[in-house]
Amino acid sequence: MATNMNVIAFHGNLTKDAVKETSQKGTTIIRFTVAVNRKRGEQERVSYIDVVAFDKTAEGAFEYLKKGKGVNVSGSVSQSRWEKDGKNYSKVEVIANSVQLADGVSKNALMTSFLNGNLTKDAAVRSTQGGTPVVDFSIALNRGESVSYIDCSYFGKGVDKLAQYLTKGKSVNIIGTLVQDRWEKDGQNHSRTYMLVGQLELLSSPKKDEKPAAAPAAEDNGPENFGDDDIPF
Repeated sequence: MATNMNVIAFHGNLTKDAVKETSQKGTTIIRFTVAVNRKRGEQERVSYIDVVAFDKTAEGAFEYLKKGKGVNVSGSVSQSRWEKDGKNYSKVEVIANSVQLADGVSKNALMTSFLNGNLTKDAAVRSTQGGTPVVDFSIALNRGESVSYIDCSYFGKGVDKLAQYLTKGKSVNIIGTLVQDRWEKDGQNHSRTYMLVGQLELLSSPKKDEKPAAAPAAEDNGPENFGDDDIPF
């Protein structure tokens, strides 16, 4: 199974002290959450990125990973999916291969992700409450013997035309930002973590005699809380 490109680097601040555990095989594991601020104009959004580190990466950093500390993280994006009590769940986290302390508090943190994978199904087009067109799709990322499925959203002009070529199985290169939305519905808290795409390149182009598939109907992927001023590109 070929391995796809899957690289992410960001810096932010810990929301609480890191937690350390040991697996049944004796592997050291640390888990922590980093708040990453994204500011555009006068508006600011915060994404909370769960991070897991293993072995030497974990052991060398653990005692310094305290609430409020700035940290630089690089690694890869991973998504777990499971079923419980008849309901489907998923969790996106970053598997760190480097964790470094950063001085001070990051007020406007940076994040860049480079992904290469294949679409798991045809893309879906929708509009935000402000009328901005969005195309939603999911890509499969092979990591050796494991596979992660990352949800992606792309904003901007030409969405309808682009979506015609974002069909199941197509290969794409993506540069973007990992984003987490949180909202409340019916008294319950919900969250959605996805890749906000800044640049997209189709690697498997349609053949000359291939008719693009029509974009399917929009899907309900959570709150449409991106207004025109929120689009970062």
